[in-house]
Amino acid sequence: MMKLLAAILIFTSCTFKGALNKEPYTSLPSYPVSKNIEEAWKSTLAFFNSKNIPVVHAEKSSEYIITAPVPVQCGNEADSDADIIIADTGNLPSTATARYKVKVTQVYGQTTLIPTLEDIHTGDQSHAAKSTGKLEKILSEYVNK
Repeated sequence: MMKLLAAILIFTSCTFKGALNKEPYTSLPSYPVSKNIEEAWKSTLAFFNSKNIPVVHAEKSSEYIITAPVPVQCGNEADSDADIIIADTGNLPSTATARYKVKVTQVYGQTTLIPTLEDIHTGDQSHAAKSTGKLEKILSEYVNK
């Protein structure tokens, strides 16, 4: 019993270097678009193509499009240009990456995008972080054109 307890404590005390403790969204941002599912799907893929962001998963049956990690700009609460906000503002990392995860779905009969930034990493540093919603909004505006 003691060995099991010790193993659990050791396992839970270990952290992955560079993985951020991402604050969960209180509710996922969703953006209704004026296109049908097929057009929204194609526009989302076109957005990533136009930005040279590789898509690693695109499966209509799961409704998800997931990209490879892309560079994101870190900032603090007052930084309006930031893509993600780092809680420890005294020590901003020099580089950070995140993946887009976009659900293209129907909500109450309307095509809706539910984009999030996932898997936020900052090299060897570990911080609490959350998306500002900036990149998600840019994607939804592109798809809604």
